[in-house]
Amino acid sequence: MKLAEFLPTDSNLEILDIMYDSRERREQSLFYCLSGLTHDGHQFAMQAVNNGAIAVVANKPLTDLPEHVVLVLVEDVEKVFYDSVAKFFNYPSRKLFVAGITGTNGKTSTAIMAHRMASKVTKSAYIGTLGVFFGEETYSYEYTTPDYVSINRYLHEMVKQGVKFCVLEASSQGLELNRLHGIDFNAAVFTNLTHEHLDFHGSMENYYLAKKKLFENLDAEDEAIINSDDAYGQRLVEELEIAPVTYSRINPEADYFLKQSETSVENSTFVLVHDDKEFNFQTDVRGEYNIDNLVDALIVVERFGMDLDKLSQTPLLIGNIEGRVDIIREQGFPTIVVDYAHTPDGFTKIFKFAQSICPKDGDIIAVFGAAGRRDTLKRPTLGSVANEFAHRIILTEEDQRDEKVSEINQAIRKGITDVPNVEVFNRYEAINQAIATALPHDIILILGKGREQFNNRGAHSSDYIGDYHAVLEIIDSIKEEENKDESEH
Repeated sequence: MKLAEFLPTDSNLEILDIMYDSRERREQSLFYCLSGLTHDGHQFAMQAVNNGAIAVVANKPLTDLPEHVVLVLVEDVEKVFYDSVAKFFNYPSRKLFVAGITGTNGKTSTAIMAHRMASKVTKSAYIGTLGVFFGEETYSYEYTTPDYVSINRYLHEMVKQGVKFCVLEASSQGLELNRLHGIDFNAAVFTNLTHEHLDFHGSMENYYLAKKKLFENLDAEDEAIINSDDAYGQRLVEELEIAPVTYSRINPEADYFLKQSETSVENSTFVLVHDDKEFNFQTDVRGEYNIDNLVDALIVVERFGMDLDKLSQTPLLIGNIEGRVDIIREQGFPTIVVDYAHTPDGFTKIFKFAQSICPKDGDIIAVFGAAGRRDTLKRPTLGSVANEFAHRIILTEEDQRDEKVSEINQAIRKGITDVPNVEVFNRYEAINQAIATALPHDIILILGKGREQFNNRGAHSSDYIGDYHAVLEIIDSIKEEENKDESEH
């Protein structure tokens, strides 16, 4: 696209791409000198030019630019950025159904469930914590919500490939940093809001206001899908200017009322009431809170055009979602659940699930830690929740960054009053100890990282096999030792 077609300039220079990060190599691209939280983009203009930028948008003259580089001077770089990037990519979010999912817990599960159900009837896509999926394409990304340029680039490619439905996780940081500004959402979902990310937002009020941003630009014909059982969800219902679509387990007057539900270690059933009609569902999704996530996903795909009646006529087989209630069951071993839960609310939900599937003579053994340099206030509460449900606790590392694991765990221990607990620094060894000392009728919860394959140890960060694969490897090792002992005798 020619520069003059999407920016206030007379230049007809042909631009092939947008460069958001000056460290990336993008030939014949345009670079915006944006100001971030700690840096001014004008400082990186020459780096961008060296990496392929042939035009730069700035709010002040840049005297060191080579002659062949076009400088577009504007008063407000950020405003021009949001107005022009979507135009460059031909407003892709207007050409498919886009649903945004926000909330402290449940974003990934809800989004993946909606994506998998929609993919049965159309070309569907997902953007979020687990990466970017559409068609045969899979991309990894550092953040839950990618930057604004990447989102538009992905959506543009989706449109080219015929994708009709895209579900996107909207993190509070992404919303606060305007990564979703200008994205045309057809539906937005609010799952819940509990204690998290206060290191970034400073207060629950600021955290809520960041989440609210997702709903503020919805049009009257768009869908604001809200869990009205959540206190902040109810507040959002009352503050929205458009009519919300509510979901509740408590209020039969909600637009979608979860009348009844039962869950086990293998499957679940539930009854959903909508428009005075009952829909009976069977699913492989496990856990009461995951039924909530599934209902949110069902509402999204119904608003997209799928039929609830048809969806309820056969079991909803969602399949395993990596790091979300990942259950490993091997003969002769305890039931092991790997889960990403890392907030007090997430802990409460996964512990209640463990309690519901644990035999009367079984123990719940919890393996977890807390992230370094992240929301330190929640640490004693994590310990308190574990203290309420667990019979034994193994504290370990979890992305400690430059903090000492022992100090992090000391803060967690303030909430542990009467449950036996030990500290095993190395996460792999902690999991190994849990499995080696558990009985077959016990439940082991391994919490905080899901299937993440890294351990952030600050200057000594390292790759990590991931909790799920660590469990499989340890079980295989124990089996080999047992077989070896049997063969020797």
